[in-house]
Amino acid sequence: MRILIFGAGTIGLSYAWLLSDKHDVSVYVRPEKQENAYETYSISAQDLRKEKSYAFKFSPNLVTDLTGEYDLIIVTVNRCQLLKSLPILKTNKKNANILFMLNHWDITTEIEKYFTKEEYLLGFPSQVGGGKQDDKLDIVVFTEGTILGIQTPEQKKLIYDYKEEFEAADLHVTIQEHLVDWLKVHYLQLAIRAGAILKAGGFEAFSTNSKAISEMIVACREGLKVCEASGVATKKLLPARIFYYPKAIVTPFMKHLFQNNETTKLIEYYMQNGLSEWIYGYQEVLKAGEDLMIPMPTWRSYEAYVADYISQHPKLEAVLQK
Repeated sequence: MRILIFGAGTIGLSYAWLLSDKHDVSVYVRPEKQENAYETYSISAQDLRKEKSYAFKFSPNLVTDLTGEYDLIIVTVNRCQLLKSLPILKTNKKNANILFMLNHWDITTEIEKYFTKEEYLLGFPSQVGGGKQDDKLDIVVFTEGTILGIQTPEQKKLIYDYKEEFEAADLHVTIQEHLVDWLKVHYLQLAIRAGAILKAGGFEAFSTNSKAISEMIVACREGLKVCEASGVATKKLLPARIFYYPKAIVTPFMKHLFQNNETTKLIEYYMQNGLSEWIYGYQEVLKAGEDLMIPMPTWRSYEAYVADYISQHPKLEAVLQK
């Protein structure tokens, strides 16, 4: 299968490497970003599928235009980059199917400014995490986590075909029939970390502080009320259900999770490379709550810490315009 990865960050390059084991994979780099791209990347991978770690060189097939013929375009840009990518994809997709794999609060509304529901597919790339610095990637490959969604009955066969193609490259694929709702919940779970970690003074201080984690759980419940008001049946979704248990149960569970070596590694990488996206999400969910007139006192209590961080980083990539 001929695949184009649209998004040359950590996730895009990692999936390019993984899928290239069985497929013909290219990676799109915008012409103005070409000088920042590298012909060869040094990858350090902790591969939990194989229970081993290794380091190697990966030389992706980089392209700076979309004139090639592809069977599938996988979009792995971040939430803040999606809107400016859509017109490029609309103009150049030809006969390829488009699979959007990114974190987003309201992904269908944004995509459907350019594509009908029948013209695109949704997924999520959580089988890989890590960080990128220049030509070096440090990643974790999990035993599972590649998610494909079914939005319409007509997509079912195609999604299962892609599941088979991905699994041929040793990815583990889960089919999620409520992926749009799942994405909303997942998005707010990451977004609230921005405020909670900034308030605590860093991830290490946050992850060892039961009071800070308990406060984050309350804020997350407020975010789930926003999801519910938006039509999401949160109690039916696994990532949300845990937050409805008593704090006495959830707090130690989350504390243990945050102190897991792989989790710590990924969050610290994200604090270095993706904090702007979390901040965007924090503000986006807060604004959604305001629009729906849902009280979010605990969520809002982090606002000063987020604002202080933004003031110290004036070139921050993404700040929600209110």
